Amino acid sequence: KPHKLYMGQKDFQQFTIVASMLQQTKLKTSLQVCDTLREEDGLAMSSRNTRLTPEDRAAAPLIHKVLQEAADMVGEYSPAEIQKTAVKKLRAEPRFKLEYFEIVDGRTLLPIHLFEDTDYAVALTAVWVGEVRLIDNMVLKQHLLPEEDRDS
Repeated sequence: KPHKLYMGQKDFQQFTIVASMLQQTKLKTSLQVCDTLREEDGLAMSSRNTRLTPEDRAAAPLIHKVLQEAADMVGEYSPAEIQKTAVKKLRAEPRFKLEYFEIVDGRTLLPIHLFEDTDYAVALTAVWVGEVRLIDNMVLKQHLLPEEDRDS
């Protein structure tokens, strides 16, 4: 009967599903989300990074840069406009094969149409860089919950 479960924000979809399962089953295990660790150039740390060719590794930080630019656009643009811009930038990199770039509600993982529709918006992406699938995400909007509600 563990008291705490630690998961990284990098695996956003996984920890969101686990959080929902913990809540639905009323388990007393507290979910602790740990920040994504990043290389100096912003690339999310992953054992997969070692499989990137030098050329692919040099291109890979664009993923984080596009996520940061998406965050900077919040407040001036709709989720659809931000998504369109991000997709265009990721597809412009010849070493990338974009699997998805979505802006979703951070609790339900459902796409959002207006930022006003949620208090927790997250940009999620998966990109094939050469032969390696890289995932990353960035919280675009988050209303912090009271302390007692944050752990599950």
